[in-house]
Amino acid sequence: MKTLLMLFILPSLIFSQNYSLNSYMDKEFQNIKTNKIKSIKISQSSAQYRTEFYNNEGELTKIDYPDIGYVEIFKKDDRYYYKVIDKDLSIEENNNNIFEMNENFFIDRRWPFRQSNEEIHYILTDSQIKMIYAYMETEVYYDVFIYNSYYENMGSIEVVSPKDVVHNPVVLKRVLEYFYSERKYEELPVLISERKYIYNSDFKLINIEVKDSKTNNIQNITLEYNEKGLPVVNENGETLVYEYY
Repeated sequence: MKTLLMLFILPSLIFSQNYSLNSYMDKEFQNIKTNKIKSIKISQSSAQYRTEFYNNEGELTKIDYPDIGYVEIFKKDDRYYYKVIDKDLSIEENNNNIFEMNENFFIDRRWPFRQSNEEIHYILTDSQIKMIYAYMETEVYYDVFIYNSYYENMGSIEVVSPKDVVHNPVVLKRVLEYFYSERKYEELPVLISERKYIYNSDFKLINIEVKDSKTNNIQNITLEYNEKGLPVVNENGETLVYEYY
């Protein structure tokens, strides 16, 4: 059975701790603090980019996406959350866009409301990424549940066709497993790619093997670092420029 990710609004439910993600985040924040990084501007070959901002403790506090909006990251009761501010939404609508931190957003860092029918699964171990699996959902999967009133009324649900809504894991608040188990599907999501992360003896990511599950072709991606040992070209081919305290 396929396991679905669930996103909840901050005041509504109690969450289970994701120790693997917390350990991964702590390791990254410690590295940011040690190198006294204030911000990182991440650019691609196109004009689109994002800028990440960090406090003196190395914690990620904000990500700015020009012409789209920004994301605020905050900590409450030893848990990290992020609030999405979309420039096209009202203040009231943006106040509802609060989610607990998850692997998909923290590792990927792309705008949370991107449109996609690709599902990503991260395998974290020893504060590192071990493997990433990418799945493509089949047409059979396209009936989904959406909760009304942001989970305040757990009994109020509606079935929505993908023809009428944007199909992505943030907008379509994922259905709980016991609802999904009652529905029958003829097909399962198709695995489209695997990424294997390779580290050196200093636990620095040096290479990524990307395997196309359809053709079995493997692409090797080598990361580039500056004199401080910080990546200047990451696994997505993005260029990183640092500002320091």
